[in-house]
Amino acid sequence: MKGFYYFMWFAYVMGASGALYLWWRLVKRIKARYIRDLLLGFVLFMLFTPWFATPQGVELAPALIILAHDLAFGSEGNSLRGLLPIASGFILFLLVLRPCYWIVAKKGLNSSGTSDNNLGN
Repeated sequence: MKGFYYFMWFAYVMGASGALYLWWRLVKRIKARYIRDLLLGFVLFMLFTPWFATPQGVELAPALIILAHDLAFGSEGNSLRGLLPIASGFILFLLVLRPCYWIVAKKGLNSSGTSDNNLGN
């Protein structure tokens, strides 16, 4: 049974990687770097955040699947337990992304070779 568990995770990671690639191809045309990176980070955390599938905490499942299951079928007690890891991971992502943009703007490390202090462009 453990082999099937790993196979399902492998299949999910491959499918989510394909979805993330398609999303990246869609949003790479957005000129505003900060908005583009926020959208990519949001989808990244939505697809790849694991969380405990059972209240006992034995096996993991994608938090997005747990959130959808809880919304559709209404589990007892905490019905949005899949939202907690997604939201906390995305907030952490925001807290790391902003200083990274500040460092890039201050040091002039952007890919075009010019310093661009306007983070929205």
